[in-house]
Amino acid sequence: MEKKSLCRYIPHKGIHEKVQVTVDYYGQGRDNSEILNQAQEVENDITRVFEVLDKIKELHCE
Repeated sequence: MEKKSLCRYIPHKGIHEKVQVTVDYYGQGRDNSEILNQAQEVENDITRVFEVLDKIKELHCE
């Protein structure tokens, strides 16, 4: 797989949106379970970013 095609799998914009939703949830005094679920989504996306970056590094070093 090429580096350019891997980049489309990075959920960069989605992370920013999800972080904002998490902040909004805190501000709205939402239930902790809702906040934690939203924070877990952010964490999952961040993990995905680093997985893709690791793959790009592998391809670059071939």
